[in-house]
Amino acid sequence: MKSVPVSVRVSPEDAEFIASLKIEDAVTPSDKIRALIRRARLLESRERSYEGALSTFQAQFRAVLNQLAQQEQQDKVHSELVRLFLDWLIEADAYAASPPVKKESKKASLQLESFEQGVMERTLRLCETVIRLGITDQAPCYDPAIVARNIDRVLDLSTVVSKSRTIKENRK
Repeated sequence: MKSVPVSVRVSPEDAEFIASLKIEDAVTPSDKIRALIRRARLLESRERSYEGALSTFQAQFRAVLNQLAQQEQQDKVHSELVRLFLDWLIEADAYAASPPVKKESKKASLQLESFEQGVMERTLRLCETVIRLGITDQAPCYDPAIVARNIDRVLDLSTVVSKSRTIKENRK
């Protein structure tokens, strides 16, 4: 595809910002502006699809994930809790950002129910994986006891819910 030259004038502050901007595989101001245009396209596509939203959020979190990985490597530590939360957050954000109802749909209520089911699945997935970290007193986290110290609140609530459901079922 043939490139089209575009000339723009920017303020000295914007020129300084572009010069200091760190974008993967973009060195020159032209490279950075092209990368910014790609990001804007991704943001635009995010409004239309889950895939676009996922791509956008992965790009937004890339710097955080890279910094986290570098620090963990340097300190020789790792946290499954932090990693699973960030992975979940990226995917959940993408799901939430993609439209739950297609425009002019006659089946909007079914689409809303489907969206709600997706929210539930994602929420339970996070809960289940955190609970799995609590199987032992020592979780693979920066603070190995963090899950053990905090999981009782969730377990207590689940016990109350379970007892309540049993009582309701016995009344039937």
